[in-house]
Parts: sequence; structure tokens; C-alpha cells
Amino acid sequence: MKSISKSYGVPGLRLGVLASSDRVFIDRMKKGISIWNINSFAEFYMQIAEKYKKDYDAAKVAFCHERSRFMGALSGIEGLRVYPSEANYFMIELLRGHSSRTMAKQLLSRHNLFIKDLSGKIKRDNRQFIRVAIRGSEDNDLLVAALKQYMAENNVLYDYHQTTLVRCSVDYEEFDISEYISTIESYAFSDCENLSKITLPQYLTAIKEYTFANCPKLESIDIPENVTKIGFGAFENCVSLKKITFHQFSHLKAVGPFAFAECSSLEEIQLPPTVTTIGTKAENGGCSFSGCESLIEMDIPAKVDFLNEAMFYNCKNLKKVIIPYNMNYIDQDLFYGCDNLEEVVLRNANTVIEDGTFDEKVKITIENQNINKIYFEI
Repeated sequence: MKSISKSYGVPGLRLGVLASSDRVFIDRMKKGISIWNINSFAEFYMQIAEKYKKDYDAAKVAFCHERSRFMGALSGIEGLRVYPSEANYFMIELLRGHSSRTMAKQLLSRHNLFIKDLSGKIKRDNRQFIRVAIRGSEDNDLLVAALKQYMAENNVLYDYHQTTLVRCSVDYEEFDISEYISTIESYAFSDCENLSKITLPQYLTAIKEYTFANCPKLESIDIPENVTKIGFGAFENCVSLKKITFHQFSHLKAVGPFAFAECSSLEEIQLPPTVTTIGTKAENGGCSFSGCESLIEMDIPAKVDFLNEAMFYNCKNLKKVIIPYNMNYIDQDLFYGCDNLEEVVLRNANTVIEDGTFDEKVKITIENQNINKIYFEI
């Protein structure tokens, strides 16, 4: 059984041939098909095909030569495994943990080259495959050059089992991490100056220290459901980061010191109610949101019972903060540099506020009741 449409380069005719020496089988097949089983375009092609037989035979020889040359060029690209083919296309496995979906998107957007992402067809462990057509030498050379550039620019280091992302090239603008990745190492994306968009895998359980530090073009990020910890300086100095979205059923428990420090464009962040710790009690264990100059309001999760000094240092536009019931003490330097703070809501009237913590202009509210005077303890 052979597809003439593919073999002769005439897609869309829906034309094929079945040959067998088994006459009984052929008779049975004939009875199962309609009387007029090909369309008029296919019939016309069959009438003229013989006229071009010599041209077709010459084209086959040239095609086989080009296919061999093209395979050699593709096989010379480090990080690709090209599977031999007798057809007019190659299947290629992407090594080093590259995402077939990301590659297909970038080749199309940057080079106007379309390749087939096979991630929806082949699901074997964590392996990624693409399919490329064999065309003329000029087109094939364009694809080879684009693939070489992609592999050179998008150098990503994974562990042996392809489940841990160790380090990403700083040249990425967008990155879609494979869903099979469960761990991203510390500093993996730090100093990626061009990174503006990233998709985190659903099975990720932690964002480690300095993972995305100093990514000046990163504008937003969605934190997956299973992440329980955001580590020390994880997003520090991401100056364009405006929006952080947590999964509806987030399991986040801890936000480390300096996690969002100097995220000067961050206007709001709604931490999940599961959070129990922001910063640590150790020296320099605060500053999780220091330098977030655009942050306007902060509702500290109910389970948090301690915030280290300078947690909101220099949040110049912070206007309102809601302090949870479990916090029984507010350090004098907690809001140092928050010159425009207007309102603090205390959910516990017994919370001790150190003398000099707030200016007189700050409105203190306890359980939705305004008070005109509050006593500070030293």
C-alpha cells in the first residue's frame, strides 16, 4: 500500500495504490470500495503521469542525493539525533532537554520556518521529537542554519535524567519549561537579561535561591500549584516584574528573604492563605519586599506570626498594610522608608507596636474600628 500523493509530491489528491498477489484479498477489497473511488483531479493526474515518467525518475535520483546530503548536515548539529528515512521527511530527537514546542515556535516567529512538533504524537518518557520536510537544497540549507543558530543560542543544561534544569542560556527571550521538569536549580535563570516570559512546569515544588534574580525584562510569572517555597532572592532585582499569579489551590508555605527585593515595578501581590513564613528570624532574614517602590497594598496571610526588620524597606508608595491576628509584635524598622503609608489594619488589638514605627499621619484600624490614639511600647 503506497500513497501516491506523498511519493509523487502531489498532496491533496487523496490518491494511493494497493498491490498484492493475493487475489482473494484483492477481490474482497474491490467489493468494499465505491464504484467511483477517486476524484476528478486524481483521475486527470493518472492520465498525464506517464508523460513525465523520465522527469520523475530523474527527480528521484536528485531527491535521494539531496536527502543524503541534508541528513549529513542535520546530523552535524550538536544536540540533534536524526533518524534515517526513506521518505521525504526526517524525524529528529532533541537532546539535552530541549522543548520541541519551544523550538517550533521560535523557528516560525524568527525565521518563518515551520517544523512539526511531535510532542502530541510521541510520548515516551521525557523525550522530544520534531519532523522536518526534505525540500530543495536552498530551503534545506536555510533550515540547517536556523537550527544551528537555535541550538547555539538556546544552550540549556539538564541533569542525566532530564528532570532537573541546571542552567539556561542568557540569550532566551521566552522559555517554556518541559512539563517533565520537577526541579530548577539555584541561579538557573539568573542574569538572563532578555528573558521576558517563562512558563513553569506543573510539577515544580520549589523556586530556589536566586533562580530568576536580575532578569530585568521579566514582566509576569504564574507560580504553579505544587510550589511550596520561594527561596532567598529568587526574583531579586526583576525590575520589570509587575504581576505574580498564584494557582487557585496553591501549596505555597514559605517566602524567603529578599525573594522579591528591588522588584520596583511590582504593584500588587496576593500571597496564598497557605503561607506561614515570610523571611526568617535570622539576621538579614527580612527584606522580602524591600525596594518594591510600586507596591501599594499588602495583605499579610493569616498564618504568618513574624516579620523580620526591613521587610518592606523603602516601599515608597505602600499605602495600606493588613497585619494578621497571629502577629503579636511589629518591629520599628519593619516599614522603614515607607513614607506614604496611610493605613495599617490590625486584626489583633493586642499586637505590640514598637515606639516610632509609624508617623502620626498613619491611620490605625483595629477590627474595623478606628482609634485616635495608640500606645507604643519600647
